[in-house]
Amino acid sequence: MFQWRKLLVCLSSVLVTSAMASNKANDLKLDAFISGLDAKCAYTDGYQCHQSDPSFYSQQSQQALVPAAYLSAWAVTSAAFAELSDLTEAQKDLRHYKIGFAEQDDQIVVLFSAIFLPYLEGDKAEGVSTGVFGQSIKFWVDKETMAITKKLYLK
Repeated sequence: MFQWRKLLVCLSSVLVTSAMASNKANDLKLDAFISGLDAKCAYTDGYQCHQSDPSFYSQQSQQALVPAAYLSAWAVTSAAFAELSDLTEAQKDLRHYKIGFAEQDDQIVVLFSAIFLPYLEGDKAEGVSTGVFGQSIKFWVDKETMAITKKLYLK
């Protein structure tokens, strides 16, 4: 009986070590993929180059029109985002994010939503994973003072 336990513990250790090595290799592949991205492309989830209808008004358009008043909140939050000390400079690169705006009472909410990483098959992006390169963060900005009143890191 004791030998079986010893064998199971040994096998479990090998499997965990193998999984950790596999994750590290995948992380290195993703890092290499991200560092080789085309700077001229606006990316969406899975780091697919976003192509859209520039008309803004058609039903099929992927473009968004936001109230111009949100741009004041954008100026405040983008400056605060750039100053975050817990993100690397690479993670602060805005091409790794989608931006959302909403209103809540006397606040404008600005969301920096980290785009999802791709599944990599070899060196090619195939689909979307649940991992992100950056960090999703919500900021609440007072409409009257344009001061950030709250910041929330999302998982």
